[in-house]
Amino acid sequence: MGVGEGEFAGGASFKLVADILTLHENEDWPRTGQTSAVSESPYIPFSTRFVDERTAYRSFLPDDLKPADIEPLRALLAESRNPLVKARIAETIWLKFKDFKDADACVEARLDVARVVGEGVSWTETVRNLGKLASAILKFNMQRRFNEFCDACESIRTHLLNTDKRFSYFVLADVLGNTFLSQAKTRVVFGETRAERWRADLEAVAKEYRSDPHLGHEALLVLRAWDVLWSWTDRREVTSREVVDQLLSAAAAGEPKYAPMLIQSALSVALDFGIADLVERCRALLNRSLRVEASNYATISYSFELPDDSIAALDQILSTSESISLAIRKLAVGPSLLDIDLESERSRAEKNSQDTPFLKLIPVRWIHPEGRIIASSDASSSHLDRYLAICLHSRLSLVEGLLGYFLIQTRDRIQATTLMEALGKWPHLNIARIHPLSVAAERFARGDRVSSAFIVIPFFESLLRDLLRAAGYSATKIDPGGVQLDETLNSLLRTSLAKEILGEGFCKSAEYLLCDSSGGPNLRNEIAHGTVRHEALSEARVFLVWLHIVRLTCFSFPLTSA
Repeated sequence: MGVGEGEFAGGASFKLVADILTLHENEDWPRTGQTSAVSESPYIPFSTRFVDERTAYRSFLPDDLKPADIEPLRALLAESRNPLVKARIAETIWLKFKDFKDADACVEARLDVARVVGEGVSWTETVRNLGKLASAILKFNMQRRFNEFCDACESIRTHLLNTDKRFSYFVLADVLGNTFLSQAKTRVVFGETRAERWRADLEAVAKEYRSDPHLGHEALLVLRAWDVLWSWTDRREVTSREVVDQLLSAAAAGEPKYAPMLIQSALSVALDFGIADLVERCRALLNRSLRVEASNYATISYSFELPDDSIAALDQILSTSESISLAIRKLAVGPSLLDIDLESERSRAEKNSQDTPFLKLIPVRWIHPEGRIIASSDASSSHLDRYLAICLHSRLSLVEGLLGYFLIQTRDRIQATTLMEALGKWPHLNIARIHPLSVAAERFARGDRVSSAFIVIPFFESLLRDLLRAAGYSATKIDPGGVQLDETLNSLLRTSLAKEILGEGFCKSAEYLLCDSSGGPNLRNEIAHGTVRHEALSEARVFLVWLHIVRLTCFSFPLTSA
């Protein structure tokens, strides 16, 4: 159903009523402990269900009503026996024509729905209706309806606690606390005696479901929010600790693979509530649980064939170079190995995410072998980062495969001085860096790739800084105390000058390889923090770092007296 010019002129047709009954209802109130899309403007009960951007064709909205529609709709409103239908129609008329008697009819209809809870009205409809009823009463400032609303809430509460849906009692209390009770004047009407009774029920439900990793936690969060709402400070402090304790207990009682998620939630709660001693306890438990989980990871192996044209290009470089040093230099200036086309990789990631839409529903945590979470994805944007990381990793595997082939062909001919000779006579090479780099080159030549990596990876940053300074960039920053500090590697690679000289693709490649902590090897930081793993320093990967350094030495600028 869509809206066209003059489509509804002429009265309340069956199609018009059908459109009103299929309006998309918004929940414009927050939920405790959950991400909620709260409307920027209060009380916006309906929004479009769909929009076709190509034709500007959209679903029905109250603004589409014509003046000729109002009387037939009011006649239907007077005759209808279904309170939900009456609420929909009255609310729609009010939104268009802003007549207060329609707002009053809407509130009356929603009160009728609240009074007949359990009689053909689903629990979901009951909660949504209660939230919309509270929003409407507050929007229209209907103080004469406050007591009626409180009585309706009592009826719903009594019914719910006597059903098998007791576990959802905290949802009812949450909606009430975040709508009707959000104002001091309504809390006065509700009364602290009644609030005490509701809290006792909340506490009983929380204890009943304490062992449940989800329901117990959410019930306690609402219980704490209730204590905050009524300014019960002592109770709030106790409940805050109970929220953390419940999550930790659930983590200890459940399967080890779920423990990190629950402990991470406990840590977030402890940080949010400022419970210092529990923060430290949660951090220690999280690191321990992550190490346990990481040790149970399954090893995944795969194989692929190197492209024939890439192999042919490597063979041509070797056959046309006078020395291995020259071949390495040619390898470094080629655009395919040391440049990442990030837009192309992102497009590939988007396609992969579209091919597997259900994976977007699964939260993912990247866990470092040392036992810490280094990245997470639980939204569509962060899931795209996850797919992008997979694409970049597959590209790195291909590059390492090609470099492995090159090293197999040249291993016997790489000498202690080969890599240093590949740097050429670079005029910007600081004399203080020559000896350490020579040691790194010699270690790589005799197969000690780990020692070579520990020297050469940190030196990439200093050589990049030398190049940028030669081009006129200071590569330093000044702290508030006037002390000069070197810019970080990430910052240097993202400067417009670095991209202009080296190319954006090269800068992306270097950043991914050396300092991407969420999806890349992150070699520079792993070495700096002493957390690098032996398997991360493969011969091909260390050689790739050397190629990045050689690429730097392909650019020079006129030397000045300074």
